[in-house]
Amino acid sequence: MPTNTKVDAIKIPFMRAERLFHDLNRVISLAEEYHTIDPSDRRALDRLSELVEELQPVVGQRQEAELDREDELDREDEEADAREALKEYMEHLSRDWWSAGWALDLEVILWALLQGECENTRHIPKPQLETLRELSQKSGGWFSFYDKKKVEANNIEAYFVPMPEWVREYQMRARSAFKR
Repeated sequence: MPTNTKVDAIKIPFMRAERLFHDLNRVISLAEEYHTIDPSDRRALDRLSELVEELQPVVGQRQEAELDREDELDREDEEADAREALKEYMEHLSRDWWSAGWALDLEVILWALLQGECENTRHIPKPQLETLRELSQKSGGWFSFYDKKKVEANNIEAYFVPMPEWVREYQMRARSAFKR
């Protein structure tokens, strides 16, 4: 797994605390095993044992929180990777099937194909459409090229749209895209 500085910033202090916890447990075990406890030190050792017992659930919770955070970061990385792959794949399909970097209304046409709402006149193979569907599901959205504000600002490039927003945009744009 690649190193993630966010995870490391969380992980290192907990690793130190966990190590201290295990070291204290080991000292207690050895002292009890070899009966090297001076009676006057017994109270201190008992208190140390109590502290270790109190720390145990905290260390366990911290470990669980760390694992949850690592999982969350992994999911975020996977979604970002899927978004990039989705954009590249849509561009690839546009080049292969329309001979354009991003064909006019490409996002609407590809989405309509996935939804079975238009005829596959380009005869794009089903495995390619399934790849597109999987990337969309993994990324949680779709790419669009349509944004009046961006066009007016000459910032013309595809951008990611979360799925709920894309569905609304598609419903609005599909009517006009298929009337041409």
